[in-house]
Amino acid sequence: MSDNNIKICPYCSSEIAENNDYVICSVCRTPHHTECWRKNKRCAKAGCTGTSTSSGYGKTDSPFYINTNNTLSLQKQETLENSLTKDSVVAADFVRTALVGRKAEYYIPKFRKMDKKTIPISFNLWAFILGWYWCLYRKMYFLALVYIASQLYVFGLPIKWYYKYLIMVGVFFVNGLSGNYLYKIRIDRCCKKGLNLKGDKRSDYISKKQGVNIILPIVIFVLVSMVSLIQQYVPVAETIYNLITAN
Repeated sequence: MSDNNIKICPYCSSEIAENNDYVICSVCRTPHHTECWRKNKRCAKAGCTGTSTSSGYGKTDSPFYINTNNTLSLQKQETLENSLTKDSVVAADFVRTALVGRKAEYYIPKFRKMDKKTIPISFNLWAFILGWYWCLYRKMYFLALVYIASQLYVFGLPIKWYYKYLIMVGVFFVNGLSGNYLYKIRIDRCCKKGLNLKGDKRSDYISKKQGVNIILPIVIFVLVSMVSLIQQYVPVAETIYNLITAN
């Protein structure tokens, strides 16, 4: 295998040796002996619902690939590196799942439904509540910058404060309606590029782009909170200081 970690097949509970053919569950990415998967016809990891696999993420030189109907097909040696691209349906779902990471069980079905819709609208409550923090969390940095710039612009307008907040609620509502679709665009773009890469480059790219960013939203939230506190309490501190010095 490509890494130094010992892999244990969850079906037979034995080690997957270096020369063993194995496949990767498309949902939880747990490796199985190819023959064990054929016997069980699904992922053997407790709690996993995976029923299809891909050999392209873990062992890219494996000639075996288990299709969604649990049939085992043999691929030609010269086409192995392009196997993910050729099995487009399973491959796209597999790479999408890897890229989304957390809550893939929520987003992947949403993406499939959007593929079939003329108007791909799907409301995301957290995108509505958190706004650009959610965008940062899902690594949509450019979109987050757009929302931040919009917020700064709105709060700089010479209008009543409650109008400003109404406008921002509207902006967050739009983010709630379009968030899933915009996130799908990012995932599909990364998926397309990942499928066009080969071997370790593919794995490295997916590892870099997958999952969420927890640290950045927290850091930005703390900084924004500190700035807000300073803006609120500096005038109060100045007033107290003036009263003390006046006496």
